[in-house]
Amino acid sequence: MSKSKSEKAVQYEVSLSIDIDIVDEYMAWLVPHMKEMLKIDGFLSASLCHVELLPSGEDDNKKHFCALYIVKNRSLLQNYFDHHAAKLRGDGVNKFKGKFSATRRITYLHKEIQ
Repeated sequence: MSKSKSEKAVQYEVSLSIDIDIVDEYMAWLVPHMKEMLKIDGFLSASLCHVELLPSGEDDNKKHFCALYIVKNRSLLQNYFDHHAAKLRGDGVNKFKGKFSATRRITYLHKEIQ
């Protein structure tokens, strides 16, 4: 029997667009931030990826990254949203206000193809 959607692991994705003049400082903040996220119940792993925008390529004034988190299930991710997100997001917003943007999405594995 397959697990219900709420019981399956989810991928939480934060897409970042960062002003080029603060990239190094932002990364120095982001990596410890991601390690802090991994201390939250249900967060299993985290990866940081550089994003190449297509078809136009990179914007000369921005660098793009994606922080990917694997979370044990949707209810534990909701716990993060309800109890931790405001503070953890606020830390970055306060430090880098107006110098970056973030969008977020949740994905669920539909099917593995081999």
